[in-house]
Amino acid sequence: MKAYYLIPFVFVLSACSDNDVDECKKVSQNKDINGLADTFCENAALKGDADSQYLLAEILLKKGDIERAKENLEKAANQKHSTALFSLAQLYDKGGKLEENLDTARFYYQKSCYAGEMKACVKVEALEKAEKAEKEREEKRERRERERLAAEAEKRKLQQENARLVEEQKKQAEQQQKLLQEQKKLAESNQQMLQKLSEITQQQQKSSESSVDSQTTVSSPKKFYEGLAAYEENGLWGFVNTQNQIVIPAQFAYAGRFSQGRAAVKSNKNQLWGFIDRSGRYVIAPAYHCLGYFSAEGLAGVYLGGYISNGQCVGGKWGYMDKNGNWVINPVLDDATRFSKGKAKVTYKGHTGFIDRYGNWVREK
Repeated sequence: MKAYYLIPFVFVLSACSDNDVDECKKVSQNKDINGLADTFCENAALKGDADSQYLLAEILLKKGDIERAKENLEKAANQKHSTALFSLAQLYDKGGKLEENLDTARFYYQKSCYAGEMKACVKVEALEKAEKAEKEREEKRERRERERLAAEAEKRKLQQENARLVEEQKKQAEQQQKLLQEQKKLAESNQQMLQKLSEITQQQQKSSESSVDSQTTVSSPKKFYEGLAAYEENGLWGFVNTQNQIVIPAQFAYAGRFSQGRAAVKSNKNQLWGFIDRSGRYVIAPAYHCLGYFSAEGLAGVYLGGYISNGQCVGGKWGYMDKNGNWVINPVLDDATRFSKGKAKVTYKGHTGFIDRYGNWVREK
């Protein structure tokens, strides 16, 4: 009985050694005896048969020998074995038995597809779609990120601009407050000066009346405006009427013409300019280096601060007062001319144009 069983077994082994490739394929496909495939497939694989290399790799994968399986798959893949290429791609794909490398997996899927493995072609197409979708998602994320960053940058820019405007408004408010305080002090000073000048004028008028007696006329006054003309006597100036009668005795260092019931005069005391009414009373105290005539709009240019240099007012600012000495347009202008037909040519911060009597820019017609 022992000899009976020995002879067939020896015969099988002898037959397999002659054709390891065929036996590898046959034994691998037979579930009952595929445990014998290792020897046949390994021998055939060593001889360079791609199918045997692939089959041996599958056996090794089942046994968990990943490295040897990979080596045999690579050998078969080098011979353009489509199934081996596909299996090798699966090892590198997501969930594969090697460290994930999608670029390598895709490479082998493409090679397998080129070698005729249809499921590899399907896989390549799926990977390309997935990659395209991921690329679109990434581009969308990047676009959203760019939009977010741009929005944040715009927000910061607006916040900075708003902060700058707030700071500028704060400075302007402080300057306006300072200007109002200066105007208040100036008004108080003007009022005090007007009171003193009124007293002095009354005294001078009384003195003049007692000294001139019958000499109430002058021979050569200047041109008449509003019924009064400036005249000069002993280096001082006053005003006479159309009968050459002295109305305002000579007491000023210089006198301009009357306009709108006001005349600009230069004080003999401090050599500064102010405005008087037809009685010779100061209505705007002499506290300024430069003045203009009152226009039909009831406004006159007044130069606040500064000093005289070469006959010009410098270092201060022009504004416009009404006939009672109130600022209608604050002294912030670099240059100002007399109003005519409701507008005046001015220069403000380097810009020259026309303004109305309220200080608004207007177009020149």
